Amino acid sequence: MKNSWVYKQIRGFFSRNFDVRQEKENEQETIESIKKVLNLKEQTFGFSFLRF
Repeated sequence: MKNSWVYKQIRGFFSRNFDVRQEKENEQETIESIKKVLNLKEQTFGFSFLRF
């Protein structure tokens, strides 16, 4: 009984602190956000350039 509690605690610790999948998802979201911002800035710059 006590061994299963220890096992669950250790497993919980590692899954919370070393979950690589969550980091990859967050990294991908950050990359997509940066791409959207850069694309918007390029479009705005192009529009501003054409106005002059």
